[in-house]
Amino acid sequence: MFLKVTFFIVFLSRIFSVYALNEKELKSGFVELNKIAPTILVNLKYAIRDNITGAKLNGVNSNRAITTIEAALALKEVQKDAIAMGFSLVIYNAYIPKKALKNLIEFIDRTEDTKYWPRINDKLIVKEEYVKSKISHTRGSTVDVTLISLDDEIFSPPKNISKRHYSGINLTYVNDGTLAMGSFYDLFDDTSSVNFENKIKVKEIQNRQLLTKLMKDHGFYQDKKMWWQFTLIREPYMDSEWDFNF
Repeated sequence: MFLKVTFFIVFLSRIFSVYALNEKELKSGFVELNKIAPTILVNLKYAIRDNITGAKLNGVNSNRAITTIEAALALKEVQKDAIAMGFSLVIYNAYIPKKALKNLIEFIDRTEDTKYWPRINDKLIVKEEYVKSKISHTRGSTVDVTLISLDDEIFSPPKNISKRHYSGINLTYVNDGTLAMGSFYDLFDDTSSVNFENKIKVKEIQNRQLLTKLMKDHGFYQDKKMWWQFTLIREPYMDSEWDFNF
């Protein structure tokens, strides 16, 4: 009996040590996702130059996906289902500090480069709340996510190709080896909308539907403007915005 109790205490202490990982760096209640779900692939776009700003954002100093513990545990269950179907989750963005969001807004305010948003200009990106939606990332239970086949690998660096948008202009399309979803990550345009099905292929629609089902089955809801963004329904810090670096 004594041995069983001792084992149980050791077991609990190990779990606690995982959840309290880097507690000196991270806010209490947050965790590095790969410590909970080590098979999820992490490719943080804002930790490198592979994003619309062409630079890493302030406070995003490593390729570690940081989330609330609750979100990490839910994503672990999503990953189990994805693997059973021959896929893996890929995390593009998780928690970001408020300073990083400010970085992004400042970039959009000053740029005139339209290759990433063919339909709407930079002011409408803010007005139509594409960027405002990203404020949920500062709460730690929102992730930008996609899927990749277990037989494939993420391209590093990604392959940039020219692709014709339905409006008639050419876009720089970022192909990183993940499933085709009809639009690439952070394309702030109606082609990224959950309900946009007029100009994308049947397989791309099916891929979006698969991702949506996997995430919703484990307690996430989807941003209607961006197929890749999901937030935990029962997020623990609904009224908070954090600003710690990682």
